[in-house]
Amino acid sequence: MNRMYADCWELPSEGHCHTLIEADGEEDLLDASAKHATEVHGHTDGPGLRQALRETFHEGSPPQ
Repeated sequence: MNRMYADCWELPSEGHCHTLIEADGEEDLLDASAKHATEVHGHTDGPGLRQALRETFHEGSPPQ
């Protein structure tokens, strides 16, 4: 497994969210990111959202 992260700041939003999400692997990160997007930002989960989320994924850990 590869450590990965996503920074919510990289997706356009009205709230300019600064949440960082880390996970061991792409599928875990995708599920956690989709949950955040739907529960916090009110997005509808689906293929389009998940593709947009994948485009923000980075390998490794976030910079300090």
